[in-house]
Parts: sequence; C-alpha cells; structure tokens
Amino acid sequence: MVIYEINLSVDRDVAEEFTKWLETEHLGEMSENEGFFESKVFYRKPQEEGLDDKKALLTVHYSVHSRKDLERYFEDHAEVLRSKATDLFGDKFTADRRILYKD
Repeated sequence: MVIYEINLSVDRDVAEEFTKWLETEHLGEMSENEGFFESKVFYRKPQEEGLDDKKALLTVHYSVHSRKDLERYFEDHAEVLRSKATDLFGDKFTADRRILYKD
C-alpha cells in the first residue's frame, strides 16, 4: 500500500469554497482512478504565529494499492485533475506532494 499525501495551503478568502470543492468533487474524481481506495482530509494548525488568519492548511491522504497504480495516475490523469484546481482557484493555493510507502 502507498499513501499519496498532498499538503495544501489555501488563502482564507477562498478556503471555504476550496474545501467544499475538494470534499464534494475532487475526492470523488480521485477515487475513480484505478487502485485508489480511500481518502482522508486533515486540517493542520500552522507552525507560525498569525498564519491562521491568512491561510487554511489541509493535508489529504489518498490510499493507493500499489506504486504501479500511483504511477498510472501520474501518467494518465494527474495533469488534468491538477489543472481543474488551478482553473478554479488560480494562485490562491499551493500544493506540496509526497509519497509514503513501506518496502
């Protein structure tokens, strides 16, 4: 199993709309990818003082059956799904990604 983790920093002025889109549309689209079988959204506390007022911090974990399934997603679907977020929210968010797995 692999965890595909996305750490999001979202401007407060679009945070509510972004979170609604993420939970009602994007997670469903991601679950349609072969091998993706669970997703969880976590809310993070900022490590810097005052950042709470400016940014909403979220982490999404997608559980994926294998690295092969994740690679297929990167090759066939990632660009389109990522562009949907950019089309809707422009530069109002950033996303950092990492892959967690056991050998």
